[in-house]
Amino acid sequence: DENLDPRRRQRGLRTRDFQSASRSVSIPSLPQLLARVLVRLGIATGQLGDLEAAESALTAAVALTDAPEPLLELGMTLIGREKWQDAAATFERLAAHPASETLPAPGFDYELALCHARLGDPQRATVHLERALARDPLRRPALALQVELAQGDTAALIGAKRTLLASATTDDERVQLLAEIGDHWREQPGDPARGLEAYQQALQIAPQ
Repeated sequence: DENLDPRRRQRGLRTRDFQSASRSVSIPSLPQLLARVLVRLGIATGQLGDLEAAESALTAAVALTDAPEPLLELGMTLIGREKWQDAAATFERLAAHPASETLPAPGFDYELALCHARLGDPQRATVHLERALARDPLRRPALALQVELAQGDTAALIGAKRTLLASATTDDERVQLLAEIGDHWREQPGDPARGLEAYQQALQIAPQ
């Protein structure tokens, strides 16, 4: 009887402790472990500049797990390779993933805006870009893309560059943007004074 034999009782307690610990600790399955290794391999090869090998490793990782991290890394790698259609499909899938909000930077509207802009669909790009800027109004790549998409619409272009100006980090960039804003205003019929104002602001920033 275990209760009568202290050694048997001790062995029984150790067995139960081990079984309890096994139930409380989630041990990844082999496919999950392989996926993690493939993600690390993909990141490492990408950092070394081999984006083709990175894409292969990350594609294999995505096939092994439904976790969102491999999709994110694959999407960024596809953007790096300028495979815009595949990247857009990957970020659409990621945006619909139930666990995507757990990622460090949730929301993939900027990436989708960039993909659709490069695919020649400015309307879809603008929809995603507005969502991205609603989430983070000062996100620099999104603001730069806003300027790009505003080409051909002078009023929208001036507004986009004014927004970019508000987040500029160097005097060189501020002077450049103000000079460009001045040029756009000067091209606008009937309001050259706004162009002069922008030029004067640029001169106030520039070193004398």
